[in-house]
Amino acid sequence: MGNDTKNVAETKEPTECGTEGTSELFTLGGRMKLRWDRRVEMSTNAHHVLFSAFLRLGGLFDRLVESAPLDYTSPNRPEKRDVIGTAVLGILDGAKRFRHFDSLTGDSVSAEAFGMKKLMSCDSVRRGMQKMDAKKGLVWVWRENLRCVAPILPEDYVLDLDPTVKTLYGHQEGAVVGYNPHKPGHPGQCLHTMCIAALRMAVGVVVLPGDETAGTGSVPMLSTFLGGMPAPLRPRLARGDVGLGKEPVVATCEVNDVRYLFKVMRSAKVKAEWRRTMGDCAAWRDAGEGWQVHEFTARLQGWTRDRRMVLVRRPDPELARAEPTPPARPEDCQLVLFQDFAPNGNPKLPDGYEWYALVTDLDLDAAEVARLYRQRGDCENIFDEMKNDWGWGGFSAHDLGCTAILAGLVALVANWWNLFCRIGEDGSHREAKTSRPLLQRCVASISEHAREKVVTLYTEGKEKTRVVFADIAKFINRVATASQLAPEARWMVVVRYSCRQFAFTKHEFPPWVDDQYMLNL
Repeated sequence: MGNDTKNVAETKEPTECGTEGTSELFTLGGRMKLRWDRRVEMSTNAHHVLFSAFLRLGGLFDRLVESAPLDYTSPNRPEKRDVIGTAVLGILDGAKRFRHFDSLTGDSVSAEAFGMKKLMSCDSVRRGMQKMDAKKGLVWVWRENLRCVAPILPEDYVLDLDPTVKTLYGHQEGAVVGYNPHKPGHPGQCLHTMCIAALRMAVGVVVLPGDETAGTGSVPMLSTFLGGMPAPLRPRLARGDVGLGKEPVVATCEVNDVRYLFKVMRSAKVKAEWRRTMGDCAAWRDAGEGWQVHEFTARLQGWTRDRRMVLVRRPDPELARAEPTPPARPEDCQLVLFQDFAPNGNPKLPDGYEWYALVTDLDLDAAEVARLYRQRGDCENIFDEMKNDWGWGGFSAHDLGCTAILAGLVALVANWWNLFCRIGEDGSHREAKTSRPLLQRCVASISEHAREKVVTLYTEGKEKTRVVFADIAKFINRVATASQLAPEARWMVVVRYSCRQFAFTKHEFPPWVDDQYMLNL
């Protein structure tokens, strides 16, 4: 009898789980109490509170909402602040589709931190973005992004231009078959971008149909940017890959008194110069890292005048390993080159060399021009991060204008998050794939005591996160208490401190070619 009683006690089912009071659950770890609390406001997005304080320093979010070309007439309309705020927070947390915005629904802590009534549904955000006039919306996000990077523009920065292709799978406007290195023959859209590669910050972006991947598609964007910018704020150098070294792009830089450095296509004249000098060792000079340079002047087809050209080459690495000792006599150089490289060359490098041609108006040695162009690889890291970790790989609306607005808004939020993360620790850049797991996985609660709102961040097991958050909060409070500073001056302090790894000092142009001019590590 006693054993039966014991067994009944051990197998007793837990009480029914209601929504009030305390219940019991038998888990794999044993019996536990289950309690419901509807009084304390909780959020899994603790970083939203600090990010809100960060944006308040320069009045960025308020200005973004006030200047948005979004007007509702319905009496049941949503608040403009709620729509824009939901889009910003969704992009911040990694949304790549409109549907992803629904993951924020019900987060009262984030809504209160941003001064919003509530977070909206994905349908409300989609309708709001589609309601904007495409031209006004693009001007809106461009203007706000330029205000974000304004403290950097007086410096001697390098403006990198490059198009990147986004593959599409639906019937969106602009989904056209064109050059697509990821999925040849598949429709897509092309994002023409301007960025400051050294800082990993996008300055502007426009979205064009997938068959407009040529560099000339960047001309209207570049012309608008340079033409509307005062001379002291223009870049000291515009740089781009093959396809941008064409008359419309180069002429735009020349008209606006901006130096340029672009790769050009292997036209007939370029190939002729390459063949003429390939075996002439005396025509080439060492440019470091195994590269050699040769410069000449030419007027390519479609150009209006002669321009400075630089050929850059290096031997095929596979053949260079087995390359014999160069002959001592210069007159033997041509024969050895053809014997060693031409018959046994790589199929992709039939002449045994990796080479390309550049056009520039820089007053630098050809070797320094070549090194300066090789630093352009940093902008590829921006595209990789923006397409894989932010929303450039998604957010494809049915109309091209809405897609362009979202692309600009993604760039703006990414720049904000970039500066926000650099406040903590040593100011190093953190890509979203590392900063999100570090800073976006903490819980926060908000309560009120003695007429003061108290936000509690739970960082158990996340000591590094606590340290970074403490550094950011300390800096934000220090700047916020400087009441004598206008919002623009406060934002200047924020940007300069976030980019403290770079030297913002004026020197004679160009001071250090290897370190991106004035943005020196």
